Amino acid sequence: MKSAPTLESLVFDDQTLKNMESLVFDDMRKPVVYPKLQKLELYSLNNATFDVKLQVDKSVVLFPALRFLRWHTLYIFEDDALFRGNEDTLEYLDIQIDLDFVHALRRHEVFSNGRHSRLYYVAVGVLSNSNKVTLSRDVFMMFAVDLIAPNTKYLFLGGYYLFNDNIRVVSASPYFGNLQILNLANAQFTLHELLELVKLLPNMTKLRCAPRDIDTKLDTPQFSEFINKLYSEFYPLSHCFRYWIAPLDLHYQHDYLAPCALVFAILCPNFVLATTPPAFRNEYGRKIQDAIDCGLYVDHIDKIQRLLRIMG
Repeated sequence: MKSAPTLESLVFDDQTLKNMESLVFDDMRKPVVYPKLQKLELYSLNNATFDVKLQVDKSVVLFPALRFLRWHTLYIFEDDALFRGNEDTLEYLDIQIDLDFVHALRRHEVFSNGRHSRLYYVAVGVLSNSNKVTLSRDVFMMFAVDLIAPNTKYLFLGGYYLFNDNIRVVSASPYFGNLQILNLANAQFTLHELLELVKLLPNMTKLRCAPRDIDTKLDTPQFSEFINKLYSEFYPLSHCFRYWIAPLDLHYQHDYLAPCALVFAILCPNFVLATTPPAFRNEYGRKIQDAIDCGLYVDHIDKIQRLLRIMG
């Protein structure tokens, strides 16, 4: 067994099997150990051609000090070699997965019961150019539950258009309520679903997602009465929630942005910022100004005006 005793960071972007194997084995097929490696990044644009799994003896711990892992390629191991021995060090995990990846990690219970307890940052997406069996949305969501650890504060889920039922699966994690930042770039929620999501996350400061099916006429008595009802039911919705970010892509109806931001500003005492795509900011600002000018929200004017300050 050989060692790379001083290496602390490694970025691997080669696409051939030989180079992938050289990460783990030397020319004599003996495993290479990285006792001080803290940061490992692997990228490959040719995942579909890699079809051989590497096996490492169970007594060998390749990456005992690993803290930062970004793995955007096929999982090259037959076993848990990548995650073996770094349960107490790994803090940052950014992976793109296919069905083989999920099966390997679940088979070896890599993330079961919060074993990687120091994980504070978790980002998981779907490996787009894998030639493996398609990873279903349900399997993806159940795997995400495994990844959330006791100390996880940031969670990103990408690769699928997600809805409330999908997020309910993830909320089954006993550590879901500890999240502070939730990035659901491709998720869409009705207003009530959004309010319930914020309630589920009492420590959340920042949320990224898209709204759907929301009344867009802010300057009407009906919407004002709706706001008053929400206020009596939910206020204060959250003292921690401060930032809502609308996704940049255009897969949702942009006129839902202003009413959603208005509700957050009124129901969350410390809400300060709604970030909208540049293409929609003029219309967003006009709708917020109309809400101020209509005279129906006198009790909440200061909160609503905060939404205009971000326009400049």
